[in-house]
Amino acid sequence: IHLYRLVKEHGFFSRPRYLNRMMILIPANCINIAFALYGAIIQPESFPNHLLFVFLGNLAIYLMYYILMKIIHRENFTRFSIVFLLLAILFWSSSLYFFYQQVKSYEVQPAISRMRNRPCILLNTFDVHDIWHLLSSFSLFFSFLTLLTLDDGIRKEKRKELAAF
Repeated sequence: IHLYRLVKEHGFFSRPRYLNRMMILIPANCINIAFALYGAIIQPESFPNHLLFVFLGNLAIYLMYYILMKIIHRENFTRFSIVFLLLAILFWSSSLYFFYQQVKSYEVQPAISRMRNRPCILLNTFDVHDIWHLLSSFSLFFSFLTLLTLDDGIRKEKRKELAAF
């Protein structure tokens, strides 16, 4: 109903209210569509990998958008949020390294997939795939801590003075 009223009042080809947001969101949506097309065309046989790629890509796009908008509006960051962001990037890069070590395959029979197993490299208990799970859990943890603490720098600001984005 609100969208209908806006189109009726201002026309279908009216200028956007927040041009800087639109200029960031259009490339972000194009990248998101490219993620989906890449998985459908290049990797159609590996849906779990494609899904992970899309989810991580969306998390990265959202974080970049939010941080960029905070920079544009000159909002402060706390040390905690910066440390959590750096730790998330560190853990994501290391966990993705282990993810692409191809020790498993969803496309072959379990017996053939077991032949690809490698020796355990961490504490003689965890192989490369287990390390991927451990590191990615830390990655998700620090990513969500980043999102949780990103607005702590503006907690003393009055609500009317904050930009909503």
